[in-house]
Amino acid sequence: MRDLWKNIFYGLLIFLFFAGVFSLLNPQEKIQEISFSEFIKQVEEKEVKTIEVKGNQIIIELKDGVKKTTTKETGSNLEEVLISYGIKSDDLKEINIVYREVENDFWIWLLISVLPVIFIGVFLWWILRQGQRGATQAFSFSKARPRIYGVGGKIREKVSFDDVADLKEAKEELKEVVEFLREPKKFLEMGARIPRGVLLVGPPGCGKTLLA
Repeated sequence: MRDLWKNIFYGLLIFLFFAGVFSLLNPQEKIQEISFSEFIKQVEEKEVKTIEVKGNQIIIELKDGVKKTTTKETGSNLEEVLISYGIKSDDLKEINIVYREVENDFWIWLLISVLPVIFIGVFLWWILRQGQRGATQAFSFSKARPRIYGVGGKIREKVSFDDVADLKEAKEELKEVVEFLREPKKFLEMGARIPRGVLLVGPPGCGKTLLA
Protein backbone atom coordinates (compact mmCIF):
# COMPACT_ATOMS: atom_id res chain seq x y z
CA MET A 1 0.00 0.00 0.00
CA ARG A 2 2.90 2.30 0.81
CA ASP A 3 4.42 1.64 -2.62
CA LEU A 4 1.08 2.48 -4.25
CA TRP A 5 0.93 5.93 -2.61
CA LYS A 6 4.58 6.47 -3.49
CA ASN A 7 3.83 5.70 -7.14
CA ILE A 8 0.84 8.07 -7.07
CA PHE A 9 3.04 10.82 -5.61
CA TYR A 10 5.71 10.35 -8.28
CA GLY A 11 3.02 10.23 -10.96
CA LEU A 12 1.61 13.56 -9.79
CA LEU A 13 5.08 15.10 -9.87
CA ILE A 14 5.56 13.89 -13.45
CA PHE A 15 2.11 15.23 -14.40
CA LEU A 16 2.84 18.66 -12.88
CA PHE A 17 6.22 18.75 -14.64
CA PHE A 18 4.72 18.08 -18.06
CA ALA A 19 1.86 20.50 -17.37
CA GLY A 20 4.41 23.22 -16.53
CA VAL A 21 6.45 22.52 -19.67
CA PHE A 22 3.27 22.53 -21.77
CA SER A 23 2.18 25.89 -20.36
CA LEU A 24 5.64 27.37 -21.05
CA LEU A 25 5.66 26.14 -24.63
CA ASN A 26 2.13 27.42 -25.24
CA PRO A 27 1.81 30.74 -23.41
CA GLN A 28 -1.63 32.27 -23.63
CA GLU A 29 -1.03 36.01 -23.97
CA LYS A 30 -4.13 38.03 -23.20
CA ILE A 31 -4.61 40.88 -25.68
CA GLN A 32 -7.27 43.52 -25.17
CA GLU A 33 -9.81 43.72 -27.98
CA ILE A 34 -10.85 47.19 -29.08
CA SER A 35 -13.20 48.62 -31.69
CA PHE A 36 -11.97 49.70 -35.12
CA SER A 37 -12.89 53.32 -34.40
CA GLU A 38 -10.71 53.27 -31.25
CA PHE A 39 -7.90 51.84 -33.36
CA ILE A 40 -8.28 54.73 -35.84
CA LYS A 41 -8.14 57.20 -32.96
CA GLN A 42 -4.88 55.73 -31.63
CA VAL A 43 -3.36 55.91 -35.13
CA GLU A 44 -4.41 59.56 -35.42
CA GLU A 45 -2.80 60.32 -32.04
CA LYS A 46 0.39 58.58 -33.21
CA GLU A 47 0.33 56.07 -30.37
CA VAL A 48 0.80 53.03 -32.62
CA LYS A 49 4.26 51.54 -33.15
CA THR A 50 3.55 48.30 -35.06
CA ILE A 51 0.54 46.88 -36.90
CA GLU A 52 0.41 43.17 -37.70
CA VAL A 53 -2.24 42.11 -40.21
CA LYS A 54 -3.24 38.45 -40.39
CA GLY A 55 -6.32 37.98 -42.53
CA ASN A 56 -9.08 40.03 -40.92
CA GLN A 57 -7.28 40.23 -37.59
CA ILE A 58 -5.21 43.28 -36.70
CA ILE A 59 -2.75 43.18 -33.80
CA ILE A 60 -1.61 46.62 -32.67
CA GLU A 61 1.48 47.28 -30.55
CA LEU A 62 1.52 50.71 -28.95
CA LYS A 63 4.65 52.73 -28.27
CA ASP A 64 4.32 51.94 -24.55
CA GLY A 65 4.50 48.18 -25.32
CA VAL A 66 0.81 47.40 -24.80
CA LYS A 67 -0.79 45.09 -27.40
CA LYS A 68 -4.38 45.32 -28.59
CA THR A 69 -6.39 43.64 -31.32
CA THR A 70 -9.26 44.50 -33.64
CA THR A 71 -10.73 43.31 -36.93
CA LYS A 72 -11.25 44.80 -40.38
CA GLU A 73 -13.61 43.97 -43.23
CA THR A 74 -12.85 40.92 -45.35
CA GLY A 75 -10.84 41.69 -48.50
CA SER A 76 -10.19 45.33 -47.61
CA ASN A 77 -6.70 46.84 -47.74
CA LEU A 78 -5.79 48.26 -44.34
CA GLU A 79 -3.67 51.15 -45.61
CA GLU A 80 -6.38 52.25 -48.03
CA VAL A 81 -8.96 52.06 -45.24
CA LEU A 82 -6.77 54.16 -42.92
CA ILE A 83 -6.26 56.78 -45.65
CA SER A 84 -10.02 56.87 -46.25
CA TYR A 85 -10.41 57.71 -42.54
CA GLY A 86 -8.14 60.73 -43.00
CA ILE A 87 -4.83 59.23 -41.94
CA LYS A 88 -1.95 60.77 -43.90
CA SER A 89 0.32 58.45 -45.88
CA ASP A 90 3.37 60.12 -44.27
CA ASP A 91 2.02 59.15 -40.84
CA LEU A 92 1.56 55.56 -42.01
CA LYS A 93 5.23 55.42 -43.03
CA GLU A 94 6.17 55.95 -39.37
CA ILE A 95 4.24 52.79 -38.44
CA ASN A 96 5.75 49.36 -39.05
CA ILE A 97 2.96 47.50 -40.88
CA VAL A 98 3.53 43.75 -41.27
CA TYR A 99 1.34 41.42 -43.31
CA ARG A 100 1.35 37.73 -42.34
CA GLU A 101 -0.34 34.80 -44.03
CA VAL A 102 -3.18 33.09 -42.21
CA GLU A 103 -1.83 29.80 -40.87
CA ASN A 104 -3.82 26.63 -40.58
CA ASP A 105 -4.06 26.30 -36.82
CA PHE A 106 -6.07 23.08 -36.93
CA TRP A 107 -3.13 20.78 -36.15
CA ILE A 108 -1.87 23.10 -33.45
CA TRP A 109 -5.34 23.22 -31.90
CA LEU A 110 -5.61 19.44 -32.18
CA LEU A 111 -2.25 18.96 -30.49
CA ILE A 112 -3.06 21.39 -27.69
CA SER A 113 -6.50 19.86 -27.12
CA VAL A 114 -5.79 16.14 -27.50
CA LEU A 115 -2.29 15.81 -26.04
CA PRO A 116 -3.30 16.67 -22.44
CA VAL A 117 -6.25 14.26 -22.66
CA ILE A 118 -3.98 11.45 -23.89
CA PHE A 119 -1.43 12.18 -21.18
CA ILE A 120 -4.07 12.20 -18.42
CA GLY A 121 -5.53 8.94 -19.77
CA VAL A 122 -2.10 7.26 -19.77
CA PHE A 123 -1.44 8.61 -16.28
CA LEU A 124 -4.73 7.24 -14.90
CA TRP A 125 -4.12 3.88 -16.62
CA TRP A 126 -0.68 3.72 -15.00
CA ILE A 127 -2.12 4.52 -11.55
CA LEU A 128 -4.80 1.81 -11.92
CA ARG A 129 -2.19 -0.69 -13.08
CA GLN A 130 -0.03 0.07 -10.05
CA GLY A 131 -3.06 -0.40 -7.78
CA GLN A 132 -3.94 -3.74 -9.37
CA ARG A 133 -0.33 -4.88 -9.10
CA GLY A 134 -0.28 -3.98 -5.40
CA ALA A 135 -3.56 -5.83 -4.79
CA THR A 136 -2.24 -8.88 -6.65
CA GLN A 137 0.92 -8.91 -4.57
CA ALA A 138 -1.09 -8.62 -1.36
CA PHE A 139 -3.35 -11.47 -2.46
CA SER A 140 -0.35 -13.61 -3.39
CA PHE A 141 1.17 -12.90 0.00
CA SER A 142 -2.00 -14.07 1.74
CA LYS A 143 -1.87 -17.31 -0.25
CA ALA A 144 1.82 -17.93 0.40
CA ARG A 145 2.54 -20.98 2.53
CA PRO A 146 4.77 -20.50 5.58
CA ARG A 147 8.19 -22.11 5.40
CA ILE A 148 10.04 -23.79 8.26
CA TYR A 149 13.81 -23.49 8.27
CA GLY A 150 15.87 -26.17 9.95
CA VAL A 151 19.52 -26.43 10.90
CA GLY A 152 21.81 -24.74 8.40
CA GLY A 153 19.00 -22.58 6.97
CA LYS A 154 17.54 -25.37 4.84
CA ILE A 155 13.81 -25.30 4.13
CA ARG A 156 11.87 -28.14 5.71
CA GLU A 157 8.91 -29.18 3.58
CA LYS A 158 7.33 -31.42 6.23
CA VAL A 159 6.54 -30.39 9.79
CA SER A 160 5.54 -32.86 12.51
CA PHE A 161 4.45 -32.64 16.13
CA ASP A 162 8.01 -33.54 17.12
CA ASP A 163 9.08 -30.06 15.97
CA VAL A 164 7.00 -28.53 18.79
CA ALA A 165 8.63 -28.66 22.21
CA ASP A 166 6.48 -29.58 25.25
CA LEU A 167 2.71 -28.87 24.90
CA LYS A 168 2.04 -32.59 25.38
CA GLU A 169 -1.67 -32.22 26.11
CA ALA A 170 -2.27 -29.91 23.14
CA LYS A 171 -0.36 -32.25 20.85
CA GLU A 172 -2.33 -35.28 22.03
CA GLU A 173 -5.64 -33.53 21.36
CA LEU A 174 -4.51 -32.33 17.94
CA LYS A 175 -3.23 -35.81 17.10
CA GLU A 176 -6.77 -37.08 17.70
CA VAL A 177 -8.09 -34.39 15.35
CA VAL A 178 -5.58 -35.41 12.66
CA GLU A 179 -6.45 -39.06 13.13
CA PHE A 180 -10.15 -38.22 12.87
CA LEU A 181 -9.55 -36.36 9.60
CA ARG A 182 -7.61 -39.31 8.22
CA GLU A 183 -10.04 -42.03 9.38
CA PRO A 184 -13.41 -40.38 10.11
CA LYS A 185 -15.32 -43.64 9.72
CA LYS A 186 -13.62 -45.12 12.79
CA PHE A 187 -14.75 -42.27 15.02
CA LEU A 188 -18.23 -42.01 13.50
CA GLU A 189 -18.84 -45.67 14.38
CA MET A 190 -17.96 -44.78 17.97
CA GLY A 191 -20.59 -41.99 17.91
CA ALA A 192 -18.18 -39.08 17.66
CA ARG A 193 -19.29 -35.81 16.04
CA ILE A 194 -17.44 -33.90 13.37
CA PRO A 195 -15.70 -30.89 14.99
CA ARG A 196 -16.58 -27.50 13.51
CA GLY A 197 -13.15 -26.14 14.24
CA VAL A 198 -10.24 -26.01 16.63
CA LEU A 199 -9.36 -22.93 18.66
CA LEU A 200 -5.78 -22.66 19.88
CA VAL A 201 -5.43 -20.33 22.88
CA GLY A 202 -2.23 -19.19 24.52
CA PRO A 203 0.26 -16.35 24.94
CA PRO A 204 2.38 -15.20 21.99
CA GLY A 205 5.30 -17.47 21.15
CA CYS A 206 3.93 -20.63 22.75
CA GLY A 207 3.74 -22.52 19.42
CA LYS A 208 0.15 -22.05 18.26
CA THR A 209 1.13 -21.22 14.67
CA LEU A 210 3.57 -24.13 14.44
CA LEU A 211 0.92 -26.53 15.76
CA ALA A 212 -1.57 -25.25 13.22
